[in-house]
Amino acid sequence: MPSTTRLSHKLPRQKGTGVEQSTRESYFMKKAYDFSKGRRGAVIPATGKTRITIYIDDAILARFKTQSEKTGKGYQALINVR
Repeated sequence: MPSTTRLSHKLPRQKGTGVEQSTRESYFMKKAYDFSKGRRGAVIPATGKTRITIYIDDAILARFKTQSEKTGKGYQALINVR
């Protein structure tokens, strides 16, 4: 069995679930991991899309969100329509 370190003291407390203690007691991690073959970035590259940050007037965004609620489509998809 690999060497593990108990990290239960670092887990967030989940009140009211009734399983806090059993979850915290069974949480283990290895002392070391091998990332020599790891890759940076997204696991699945998105083709045809580019992530950007833009500023949109509040009224324009509100219009798209209202339209989104009516149509059932996401407001970002509506903004992206050609």
